[in-house]
Amino acid sequence: MGIISFKSLSEVIRLFENEEETLNINSNEKDLYFFNEKYFASLRKVEGTFPEYQNLFPKETLFTAEIDKKEILESLDRSTVVAEGYIPVTFIFENNEKLTITTLNKDVGGGNESLNIKILGVETGDINGFQMSFNPNYLIQGIEVLEGNKVYIRFSGNEKPVVVQGESENYKYLLMPVRAS
Repeated sequence: MGIISFKSLSEVIRLFENEEETLNINSNEKDLYFFNEKYFASLRKVEGTFPEYQNLFPKETLFTAEIDKKEILESLDRSTVVAEGYIPVTFIFENNEKLTITTLNKDVGGGNESLNIKILGVETGDINGFQMSFNPNYLIQGIEVLEGNKVYIRFSGNEKPVVVQGESENYKYLLMPVRAS
């Protein structure tokens, strides 16, 4: 019997749906167990009240960056080679068509990568020089699960949370920026 880590219930279901073996389900007051001859998965009920997360999403958006999903994931993946641990990646908007992702690790150096982007929703004109830093691992985790080929990152201002969405608006990922040292 193998042990596998799951991010969601849908992953558990996909694991078992193609199996020819019988799926067994067992439960108690706090846990739900799925198992067969090959796999075992469990879910635990979370106690307490779920936080009022809707109030954390920004009410207004200054601008939205439309970025190719594959390109940003590849760029962030390369950045994490240098950004080990808690070293952030910094987004610097060179202009309304170019985003530079920078990383600086004092021990091993850094890197810069430029991506072609499209800026949506800017009435004030150029966003040249706007920058914000993020934990690259959290950003990658939010982008990986998005549907479609485009990523939309909605910015509300300096040091305010950003909202990451895909082409389908049924999923929103809230990401807090970090201070670059």
